Amino acid sequence: MEKQNKLEAKDLINIGIFTVVYFMIEFAVSMLGYIPIFNLLLVFLCPLVCGIPSIFYIVKVKKFGVISITGILLGLLYMLMGGGIVVLAFGIIFGF
Repeated sequence: MEKQNKLEAKDLINIGIFTVVYFMIEFAVSMLGYIPIFNLLLVFLCPLVCGIPSIFYIVKVKKFGVISITGILLGLLYMLMGGGIVVLAFGIIFGF
């Protein structure tokens, strides 16, 4: 019996949940940038803190294309928050 690698409804729900969790954690950590000393440390803090849910996400949903969908959704979220069309383009390009 072959294991199908198609996205199911359960996978799409996981994509949505983990995208929102990742977005909220990164947004909260990025708000530390308003404190001057943390502005320099964000280069190390954001990947450290946001890497934890990313690893859980990759381990949980082992299907092809989930990272691409997450990149597109995050690009859309940041574009809607005022990042511009360039953020969406980067989300699409680096998602693939």
